[in-house]
This record gives sequence, C-alpha cells and structure tokens, in this order.
Amino acid sequence: MIVLAHSNYIQNNDNIREIDDIFGVTYDGDDVGKFWFNKGNWFYTHHDISGSKFVIHTRQLSANVRNELLEEMTRIIKKHLGN
Repeated sequence: MIVLAHSNYIQNNDNIREIDDIFGVTYDGDDVGKFWFNKGNWFYTHHDISGSKFVIHTRQLSANVRNELLEEMTRIIKKHLGN
C-alpha cells in the first residue's frame, strides 16, 4: 500500500496516467475511488487487477486537513488490509 500525499506532482488525468503507469494500478473510478470533501481535501484510490496493490493519491497532509478526510482514508485502508 502506498499513500501519495503530494497533490498533483504526479498526474493521473484523462491524458496523463503517471500513477497508473508507475505503480501498475488503475484508478478505481468516480463511483468507488473518488473521495471529495472540498477543493482542498480529497483522495482517490487505485488498485491492480489482483487487488493486492493499493495506492491512495491525495493532497499534502501537513496543514488544513479535514478530520473527515483522515477518518475516511483510515476506513478505506483498514478495509484493504482486512481489518
């Protein structure tokens, strides 16, 4: 499991798929993998085909982070780890 807490320094958008290419994962899609709390608080999830590789892409976590973001990220990580 990897948490990329760097905003958009590595890109994953309609044209550039750096996260997917570098880590061998695919974005889980807006229905499952998009967690948007407001413009400055968000994260996206990515998995490989087997489900064993897990990447979270989020903003920098050093300031102005909403508790809801951290709580939801914790829930998603625990679910991935089987806890």
